[in-house]
Amino acid sequence: MNYTKRDLITIFECVNYDQTEVKRVISDSLEPFGGMSGFVKAGQRVALKPNLLRPSHPDNSVTTHPAVVGAVAELVEQAGGRAFIIDSPGAGIPFIPSALKRLYKECGYMEISPPVELNFDCRFKNVSYKEGKILKRFEILNAILEADVIINLPKVKTHSFTYITCGVKNLFGVVPGLYKPAYHGRFDDQDDFALMLIDLCTFLRPSLTICDGITGMEGDGPSWGRKKSLGLIASSANPFLVDFLISYTIGFDPIKIPGIRLAIEYGLCPARVHEINLVTEKDIEDLKVSFEYPGSFLIKRPGDRLNRIIILKILCSIIKSILCVKPIIDAQLCRGCGICYKSCPKGAIEFLNDKARIDYSKCIRCYCCHELCPYNSVILHSPPLNRMLKKIQR
Repeated sequence: MNYTKRDLITIFECVNYDQTEVKRVISDSLEPFGGMSGFVKAGQRVALKPNLLRPSHPDNSVTTHPAVVGAVAELVEQAGGRAFIIDSPGAGIPFIPSALKRLYKECGYMEISPPVELNFDCRFKNVSYKEGKILKRFEILNAILEADVIINLPKVKTHSFTYITCGVKNLFGVVPGLYKPAYHGRFDDQDDFALMLIDLCTFLRPSLTICDGITGMEGDGPSWGRKKSLGLIASSANPFLVDFLISYTIGFDPIKIPGIRLAIEYGLCPARVHEINLVTEKDIEDLKVSFEYPGSFLIKRPGDRLNRIIILKILCSIIKSILCVKPIIDAQLCRGCGICYKSCPKGAIEFLNDKARIDYSKCIRCYCCHELCPYNSVILHSPPLNRMLKKIQR
């Protein structure tokens, strides 16, 4: 499958998580593609890849709602396919059967009806991708590689590092959890990380992306932002197109999202809304709901490109201290669980008296600690100059 600017996308309204209603809306949204049978053939094994960042109740809007996953699984089965659910949670959470069982249970996936197979195969392979623009090898879960079809089921959320997480970023979950910090450490520049995600997406080539935009998350997502109603389901064979249109729908300028800007440069999606091949019941302007930006939005973090001479290293340090959003540990909320320590790609987390603390000389502002802390003890602090510049840039 080659992604092009003229790929089709559908957006249909859906305002609640009644699975019967969700199934009807998704079925209607897939009609322009020939229905689910346009993607799934009889006997095929179909991987359903939701966003299961961490154990969290469905009402928190951290994860893809089980009603969406259940509805898609029903449509897959009706098309003759055999659906199973697979994801690897965020860095710092071990990718082992016991952790997966807790993840599925707390996210409501064990209550999906009719029941859907849950993946507990924790094996993975190192695979080659010679066409990669920045990365030529990936660690990928075996069950994903062995699937006949991949259906990508992201959740609409803001993200403190990539600004949004939706179709493309959701696929990072096929990398085993404890391997994710290495990717963050290697690609600590936002453009480099976005390009790595593009490589991963074009390697996997999911057949279909169906986005849970019934409720989403705004502000300092993807884990501890605020729940926000959006009321839609978006579907496309092109995950880059989903990201473009979702970012526009939540009031973000797609060009200012590193991953989308690069996708446009590589011809993977259009640069303007009016160029989109869109099927919808309402005008796209009537579907827009403004989301609050993450605190880090529009502040370019200095990465490896700036760190090649001593003077620029000093400038990087100054810029980082006066502009970049800073993760701060709330000692009263910290329980010393160690998840932030395991997820930090640069080893910037230390422990003193069973409480986490951050060595800011090592911190690259990837915000993995904030994303994965199960107790919301990592707070993102915006320096005054950061807040002022954001108001100007908006």
